[in-house]
Amino acid sequence: MTCRLVPPIMQRVGRLCQLKDGSVRITKTLEILLVLTAVSGVSAAMAQGRSQERSQERSAMAMSLFGAAPIDSPKGEIRGMRPETIGEVAYFSLSVDAPNKLRGLTSSSQQQVEIALPGGSSVTCTLRSEPRPNGVLLLTGAPDGGAPQERCNLVVDNGQVTGELELETGRYRIQPTGSGSSHVVVEIKTAAFPNESEPKRAR
Repeated sequence: MTCRLVPPIMQRVGRLCQLKDGSVRITKTLEILLVLTAVSGVSAAMAQGRSQERSQERSAMAMSLFGAAPIDSPKGEIRGMRPETIGEVAYFSLSVDAPNKLRGLTSSSQQQVEIALPGGSSVTCTLRSEPRPNGVLLLTGAPDGGAPQERCNLVVDNGQVTGELELETGRYRIQPTGSGSSHVVVEIKTAAFPNESEPKRAR
């Protein structure tokens, strides 16, 4: 009996071998199909590995806007918001180097910023700087891998950050709670806003 030596992946499909004149032979067509299957499997695995590596690199490059853990809520109401528009709330302290790193951005560079949200989740936004008068810095961008309508906007002024996040999971507002590094991230209940599409009737 004569049988050609084949790689392990080909041996697994021995049931497809043709029996002829007491000998086992693998046709050329079957060999080509097996080789193509093996190559495509390796290519898919390599592509997946590269995608995971890029994702890990992005995570490593991202800076955190806030500290590692939430802080206790300070006393007082959230400024500029009606109680019925306030959803989940979380208080954080700005990272020590966050304002300086953000100010180091130029209009031609970009920075990935991880922003903690209420409920323990977070979003990573890719931001570009747009300097404004009086030392105010505007950062605009979008979440990594987000939908076209999603956006991230931050304003850095006097070492504090104010911003708005428009995400598929909801809208969020970032604002300082005083003169220090304490900031609040507020989920905005959009259902509490009046429907501007409805026509207004004159009294």
